[in-house]
Amino acid sequence: MTNQYTRHTKEVGDYEYYNPYTLTTLYVEQVFGAKISTINLTNDSTTDTAQYSFDGATLHGEVGPGESVKVNVDQKSSIYVKGTAGGDVLRIWSYVDVSAGSVTVAFQPLGVVNKSYEATLTVGVSPLDIDFNSDAGRNSKEGWITCDGTNVEMTVEFSRDGITFGDPWTIRSGENTDFANFDIDTLRLTHTGDDVPYRVVLI
Repeated sequence: MTNQYTRHTKEVGDYEYYNPYTLTTLYVEQVFGAKISTINLTNDSTTDTAQYSFDGATLHGEVGPGESVKVNVDQKSSIYVKGTAGGDVLRIWSYVDVSAGSVTVAFQPLGVVNKSYEATLTVGVSPLDIDFNSDAGRNSKEGWITCDGTNVEMTVEFSRDGITFGDPWTIRSGENTDFANFDIDTLRLTHTGDDVPYRVVLI
């Protein structure tokens, strides 16, 4: 059966911006461009704290040893970073944005279904983390999630490590989100006021 859905496509394995930077004790500007709305800062040090600023003078926040934080950089084209001790690596990265378009799709998987999920997201189990790594061993390369029901919605987030999640977006009744060439550890579904029937298929 062929139905009308809105398809969102996200190439999760591709970076919009990625820069592993060796920290110094002075602020150094990292330029990435104004198209990125958020970036992730991952501190690879096991002992020292990294700091970041938007003007190179005023401390905006810190990233502790081994931590990863998401920073909103709307309307900015760069960020300044430094370490409390030199020599450690800070990874600055962001994924490509989600694009959307209206298409007609027929739900006939083009490969063997590796794992499937079908349930209803309720407030009592939200946020719900679906562990692709444990369930499918990251063997799947494609898949999709569908929001069923009438006049309902929820939010969806991806994570590559099960700890740091990308920006959430809203998926509504009758919408289908495709996964293509992905490397996802965890998919997070969050209740926003509606009990939402959903289906997830990994191929």
